[in-house]
Amino acid sequence: MSLPLIDNAKNKLLPYNRYLKAMILAVATTLTVVGCDSNSNSNPEALVQVFENEVKVDNSLVQTSTPERYQPTYNLEGALIPVDSAEVATPYPVISASLEVKEGEEVEQGQILAKIESEVSESKLPFISNKFVEVYVDGVEVKSNKNSSSSTAEASSKAEDNLVAVTLVLKSPIKGTVTKITDSNTTNEDSSASNSATSNNSAPNDSADNENEKNKEADKPDSEQSEGSDLMITVTNPQKLQLVGELPLSTQSQLSVGTPVYFTVYELQKEFTGQISHILADPKSDTLIVRAPLVAGENSKALLKPGMQASMTIEYGQIELGVRLPRSAIHEAKLDGLTKKRPRPNSPIQGYVWVVDQTQTLVYTPIEVVQYFADSDQFLVSGISNESLVCLADLPRNSDGKTLSVH
Repeated sequence: MSLPLIDNAKNKLLPYNRYLKAMILAVATTLTVVGCDSNSNSNPEALVQVFENEVKVDNSLVQTSTPERYQPTYNLEGALIPVDSAEVATPYPVISASLEVKEGEEVEQGQILAKIESEVSESKLPFISNKFVEVYVDGVEVKSNKNSSSSTAEASSKAEDNLVAVTLVLKSPIKGTVTKITDSNTTNEDSSASNSATSNNSAPNDSADNENEKNKEADKPDSEQSEGSDLMITVTNPQKLQLVGELPLSTQSQLSVGTPVYFTVYELQKEFTGQISHILADPKSDTLIVRAPLVAGENSKALLKPGMQASMTIEYGQIELGVRLPRSAIHEAKLDGLTKKRPRPNSPIQGYVWVVDQTQTLVYTPIEVVQYFADSDQFLVSGISNESLVCLADLPRNSDGKTLSVH
């Protein structure tokens, strides 16, 4: 999408255009005897001629810079993953288990997922149950005693630690969908039919690669697991989605929790909004982990699914000025990653441009590339004064400080 010109650009550029025309004429008519210098290292008939103290270029290689305004942004890409995800399991050996749900089934918070038969040390019994785990011995519920003093717990640990047969009732910590049921008896075919889900405890850059689907041949409720099997049930909320990405640590001062972001979902060709919820700095890798969920209600029609590819735009700072330049004018910049589908880099790309100052001297000027325009194969760059000419030629670095002439 083309960016608009500055509102008052025409008024400001009228006297400036006269200045540029005069400057180009001056450059074009500047003839230096150095052109006959024996140190010339290029063909005098070429478009670019580099001499000891002067560089001559064809008129087509000098361009005036026309300013455009743009909003600085950071841009991240990745797969949408659930915000709410939980893996329900027990640290105690599973002698047998009866499942109360199937893969693909929607569950409410606190709904029973499974009943586990296990053996637990007697001293640990008072410390197992919580809001989402109930403990029964011979059909009698064992209530939590986690508020007991540390001395009581220490005395219990010193007592004879017999194993007690228990029934553990596992409940869902969140409202969502059962996306995966794993046990040690799951066959390879069953595993391939299941889809992975991301837990809240997983690494910040984890993402779901595929959409979670319902398992058409899920186990029946109350199916029995064999002795000694392990059981894990994953529950996710597919309507609450987020995108997680990485930025350079240097961008931290430009970001804050609550900053609005804008999502573009490729598959739907639609835009959605969200907010930054977490910013996690990792000085060791010099990166910043950014988490941004969609605003509540944005996926009310369930159009978005986990695994969909999306880009996330984070605006920062004030509107700035930039100029469009062809690829040949930009040097020492890694531009290959910018494409029609990915026109904006994660963060501005560093590079250099040959700028002609008011004394007709070439200056190797640092710039930042902020956007790519595939239709013209041009780039929007910042860091160039609006009162400068740009030399499009690929000159050697030792041209810095030399006089530019146009022929």
